[in-house]
Amino acid sequence: NCAFGSGLCNWTNSNQDDFDWILHEGATKSNFTGPNASTRSNHDCHFIAGPYAYVEASEPRMPGDKAILVGPVLRGQVCMRFKYHMYGDHVGSLTVYKHGSGVQRHQMWRRTGNRGNIWRDAYVNFRCDGPLFQVEIEAIVNGWRSDIAIDEITFDHSICPVNCNFDDGHMCKWRNVGGDQFDWKLWKGSTPSRYTGPTSD
Repeated sequence: NCAFGSGLCNWTNSNQDDFDWILHEGATKSNFTGPNASTRSNHDCHFIAGPYAYVEASEPRMPGDKAILVGPVLRGQVCMRFKYHMYGDHVGSLTVYKHGSGVQRHQMWRRTGNRGNIWRDAYVNFRCDGPLFQVEIEAIVNGWRSDIAIDEITFDHSICPVNCNFDDGHMCKWRNVGGDQFDWKLWKGSTPSRYTGPTSD
């Protein structure tokens, strides 16, 4: 488990990428991208100082450059939980991969684009079949407003809870059924009618 309070813990920067993840506290150096603080807050819900890992997308970075963190060796049924922050007009992608001896690099989780100036929760299930494996977290930038951050990574030998926030534009394992009058639909931003419904996620 790692909240980056004493370095990268048992994570390492890969030598098969273009640049490195770095530790930081407070706001990133570019406006309109990156978090303002770590995920941790006090009892008054005010964010407090603490480090997180992030990729800095400013020069000399170029669109398409990637940074990869390589995690510890794991085995068995594992639930990975972490916080992520993807805010900025040029945000690229954040992807979790599984790889190891006899295991081809396989995408397990992915988010793309601007997700707003908030920390979000991620859950990734790794099934118990197969040999030892490692986890890689890959960030790809797409311009200077493309800072991506992660924090509070944990691994448990359990199955992750069912989690669906509809951010990927699909219904997860939920579905509309026939025999009713109308369907639930996915939406972004304000609903079409004034004075009713949410204005955003």
